[in-house]
Parts: sequence; C-alpha cells; structure tokens
Amino acid sequence: MRCKSIISLMILGIFFSCNILNSLFEDEPQITLTKPEAVVIFLIGDVEYGGKKLKVGDVVSSDHEIKVLNNALCDLQMIKVKTDMLMRFKSNSTFYLSSLKVNDSLQNTIFIKSGSGIFKVNKLSKEEDYKVVTPTSVAGVRGTFFLVSFIADVAITYVKEGKVTVRPFVGALERSLGGSIQEHKLLTSAYDYFADEEQILEAEQSNQVSKQDLNSKLKDNPDLQTIANQPQPTITTSNTEKVDYSRIEASLEKRKTVSSSNQDSKTKVSKASVQERRVFVDESKGLEFVSKDKLSQPESRKDAIENRNKSNQNNLIDLMANVKKSRIETLILKSGQTIRGIIYEDGKFYIIEQPNGITKVPSKLVKGYVF
Repeated sequence: MRCKSIISLMILGIFFSCNILNSLFEDEPQITLTKPEAVVIFLIGDVEYGGKKLKVGDVVSSDHEIKVLNNALCDLQMIKVKTDMLMRFKSNSTFYLSSLKVNDSLQNTIFIKSGSGIFKVNKLSKEEDYKVVTPTSVAGVRGTFFLVSFIADVAITYVKEGKVTVRPFVGALERSLGGSIQEHKLLTSAYDYFADEEQILEAEQSNQVSKQDLNSKLKDNPDLQTIANQPQPTITTSNTEKVDYSRIEASLEKRKTVSSSNQDSKTKVSKASVQERRVFVDESKGLEFVSKDKLSQPESRKDAIENRNKSNQNNLIDLMANVKKSRIETLILKSGQTIRGIIYEDGKFYIIEQPNGITKVPSKLVKGYVF
C-alpha cells in the first residue's frame, strides 16, 4: 500500500513537472521568417527589382530592393494576407518588404531607405501587424490613409485619415530580418522601453523626425547611439552582419538609469499645412484597391487590374501627366468618339498613353484634339 502511494506521488510529480516544462516552452514565441507578396497594379516610368524592370501584374517579395526611378511611380497591393494593404511609391524611392510570423501573428514591415510612400489600409486584421520603417522613424499602422517619406535625413509622417503611431527608429534594435527568439525578445523589450516616446497622429496631423533629433534622444548613452547609427539593413547584408545583442541589452539597462525622456522630448505634432494636404490629394489620385481574391489568382489578375485602372482612368491620367510632366489632351475622332490621355504624334498615327497601355489611332480618323 505504501509503495503504491509512493508511486502515485512520483507519477503526480512527473505530471506537474511536465506541465511546468510545457508552460515554459509554450512561452517561447514560435518565429518563422516568411515571404510577403505584393502585386504591381499600376506603373509609370521605370521601376527596378532585382536588376529587372517591373511590369504591371508582376509579383514582388522580400528577395530584392525595389527602386522607383526618376519621373516614375508604382502601385503595389499585398496578397495572401487578410488585411487590404495598398502602397504607392513615388519618384526616386528605394524600399523593400519583410515579414515575420510570430506564433499566429503576421508582422509585415515596409522599409523605406529613401523617398516617399502613400499607404492605404482597409479592414486591418487582428492577426496581422504592419509598420513602415525609415532610418529615423517607425510608423505603426492602425487602418488608415497616410504618407511616410525619408528625404535629406528627415522622416515625415502625415495622416490623411485614421490614426498612425510614430516612434523613433533605433538601428540595431529593429534591424533583424531573421527570426531568433533572442532577437525577438530584445526587440519587444526595446519597443516597450521606447514606448514613452511613441506618439499617435490623427487625421490631418504630421510630424518630423530628423537624424539630428534621433541622435539627441540617444546622447545620454554613447553605446546605444553607436548601435543605433549602424546602417539600416539591406536585402543582401541583413542576414550576414553580426550584431552584438548582449551589448544592446546592456546599453538599454544603462539608459534606463540615466534617461531623461519625458513628454517634452518628443518630436512635435503639428496640424498639416494646406500645401501638405493639397499635395497629398494630388499624389493619391486613383489609389484604389483591386479585389484581393481576384488579385491573388493568376488567371483573374490581369482582368482585375485592368478593370481597376479603367474605373479610375481620369484620376490616373491626371497622375501620369503630373509624374511625367506632360500635358493632357483629348483626341476627337470623326466618329464623335473622344479619347483622353497623353497624346503624341508619330507620322500617320496619334499615340495615346493611358493607364492600361498605349493606343494608336490613324491620323485619317482624327478630327482634332483639345487641351
């Protein structure tokens, strides 16, 4: 009888020990590096990806940087996600995509190395997180319509609709595109630590974070500043550069004891100027979603994109003229039909450039054209 009691106690001990061990392991996040995918739904000019020029309908991922060249523009829509996420990058922009799956949550990041992007988010899923990162700022998406730019060492975030959180970007604290538990824990700790400097921008508000602003926030800790000033990761170097995470942890602990962070140290939030609002309206014309279900299927993708661009044709033509610095004209045919677009004469033909491509019309069919 006594042996049975001892055996029962041993079994219970093993059972509880296993439960404790399981709970410890369950606390460890399951982290997987994933490949985000976005489809090009509209293009003006030349946009490069992996040394090749993109075309409407192409799919991009995290393999290469995307470079929008001078007098160019690119609309991208995320696929294989629950959230409707649409991006427009303007001339002279370089950016790339990144994604991590942490347990059941998908964390998507758009890194802007230089230039400007307009973002439109609809039906933000609770299982997905989106942020737009520049070398000096991190914008957290809450389901909204906003702009982020990084030009001449200054990050600007402007919210047209909804809300966006903005906080300082601290180089090595958020540079990892990998998925180690150590890195994830440290990034989470850093996020919590710098949360006191996070701000919420609402509709028609903007703020700026310059490289100088960021350095002033870190002046109390030279070690952390050195780490923060490490170059922003790139597609080709992010997984090979060594980062001393123990040094980052020590620097964070040191900063906790000497930090003078307070509400006054935050960058100023201001009401967007009339000029900012006008520019945003002009540059966001025609930025509309394609049906995500149709966009995700290769067989229905082309028609879905063409329908989207046709339904927004006038706005997109205005945008094309603005980006290409061209004039919009309307061709009048002898049949009474009119065709609006950017028009060129080429011998015996008129060439009309529109969002879904180029149309050639013989001169003998044309009555005239108006501006």
